[in-house]
Amino acid sequence: MKADQGHNVRKVLNSCGRQATKTSHLKKNVIRQTMMSPYKVSTRNLATRNNVDKTIIHEIFIERDFKYQSSVSLPKLDEDQMSDRIEYCSDILENNGEKFYGTSLMAKWASDFLCTTTKKPGPSL
Repeated sequence: MKADQGHNVRKVLNSCGRQATKTSHLKKNVIRQTMMSPYKVSTRNLATRNNVDKTIIHEIFIERDFKYQSSVSLPKLDEDQMSDRIEYCSDILENNGEKFYGTSLMAKWASDFLCTTTKKPGPSL
């Protein structure tokens, strides 16, 4: 026996017991992968990539207060909206972005083209 051989059996060794699977390196790796492509990752996908169980990935998400949220589909632009958006963007590119900032035209464009909901745009500035 080990006690007969002079070993202290009450001392806990560093390599004793089950090794932790949720290491700091794994946490950093999972968070980095999630931040790089949040819409393409799932617990199953991350678990397969990192060779751990899905519950470990789920625990990491809970620790970091990550939550699954479904994406919202926006309505498609019609032809007039697409052509107006392209025209506006080309004007900004031609003028290095200085043409419309701080003017009422910028507010009108934002209310007309960025609001893709069914709500009516607010009054222009």
